[in-house]
Amino acid sequence: MGMTDASPFIRSQEADILQETIVIVEDDPANAEVLTLLLQLDGRYKTRSFGRANDVLNSIDEIKSINPVLFVLDYSLPYMTGLELYHRLHAIQEFEEIPAILLTAKTIRDDEKELIAQDHLFFVPKPYSIDHLLAIIQQATF
Repeated sequence: MGMTDASPFIRSQEADILQETIVIVEDDPANAEVLTLLLQLDGRYKTRSFGRANDVLNSIDEIKSINPVLFVLDYSLPYMTGLELYHRLHAIQEFEEIPAILLTAKTIRDDEKELIAQDHLFFVPKPYSIDHLLAIIQQATF
């Protein structure tokens, strides 16, 4: 096997190593699946999805082990908002510097918008285009 034969394999391995992990918290399974597929098709990201805030909070050790670069949180989760989950996650030392994007189909009140802005969170209304979301992800992770 010549050097040129090996280079696609090497590039493939490098791409796997360079992929960053995004944690998705979305209670609608269809939305979570579409978002996961879109991010994986982009090729730069691996994902770990959760359906409820409590699932995330009960999986802290697992999340620490995957070293996420970003949290993508649905704003309207059962039992707690994505903003409340963000605050719970950021209270954990290993997660305090990890940025987050809030996704929502609902109208956000002005006081909620102020809290989101104070926390330097990124906000993306649903429905969103994948190009717009990928641009926000790039902005959030750099």
